Amino acid sequence: MLVLDDEFVKAAEMPEEEIKLEFAIWLFEKEKVSMRKASIMAGLNWLDFSKILSARNIPTIRMSDEELQAEIKTVNNLLR
Repeated sequence: MLVLDDEFVKAAEMPEEEIKLEFAIWLFEKEKVSMRKASIMAGLNWLDFSKILSARNIPTIRMSDEELQAEIKTVNNLLR
């Protein structure tokens, strides 16, 4: 659980929920936590958190080129 000191919340001039959301997004973007853990930190379910990320054009799926090519190959094989 993330606990914010009242003085920090006042200085930020943001509601505590918004601070938690921004921190969770920052950690997710830095690849320090998974989307599920970030959503829990933000106090949201993963679907609502995912929608916020999408609205901010933050990718929710991260794959290397090799992983993407393997996924495409798998889908193509399944479609045959």
